[in-house]
Amino acid sequence: MPKIGTQIEKAILKKLAKKSKGKTVGSFLKKEGISIWYHNSPQYWIHVHPEKYVPRVEYYEGYKEGEETPHNLQNIRISDQYKPLLIKPEHSAIVNGLMNSHLFYWWYVIWSDGRHLLLQHIENFPLNLIDFPANLNEKLTLLVNRLMEDYEKNANIKINARSGGYVIKIKEIIPKISKDILDEINDVFVEYFGFSEKEKDFIKDFDVDFRM
Repeated sequence: MPKIGTQIEKAILKKLAKKSKGKTVGSFLKKEGISIWYHNSPQYWIHVHPEKYVPRVEYYEGYKEGEETPHNLQNIRISDQYKPLLIKPEHSAIVNGLMNSHLFYWWYVIWSDGRHLLLQHIENFPLNLIDFPANLNEKLTLLVNRLMEDYEKNANIKINARSGGYVIKIKEIIPKISKDILDEINDVFVEYFGFSEKEKDFIKDFDVDFRM
């Protein structure tokens, strides 16, 4: 059962089900395609990235004596907390935009334990990608590109020395800095699902005091 307590939330769920016509995101995930990567342990914000922008962890041998910059890069890899989804290229911006949106964050909260974003939460989201309008897809493509560039620009770089003597460099994404773009992305889905102004405001402001 979803953790909801308002008539607005019931109305949103009904509109999602009606518009999707029995289809879900899982209906369109493939064994082949391009990858988009989601962070599986979000805290107030869910962030999702195409292959080009997924944050990677850099591993260095350590510090040179008397220097604060790590040296001798050993390896670069994607953190285990990022999980891939495979999808057709023409659908990638839609799913990427959806999962970064306030709407999907609300969906995650009402169905999850509040700590772990599981594949089932993504697969079960009601969405029919077959009838998604081309003009909204184009708008999302532009917005997702802007969002990825903004995530990149505002990322917090953390450098940590580990007990084994090596050093790692981590790129921490801070989605709340990009809220204006996320609001625009959310508005695309508000238009697509036909939400009312009250429903739009509810989604936009959901948990906002904690998230910001």
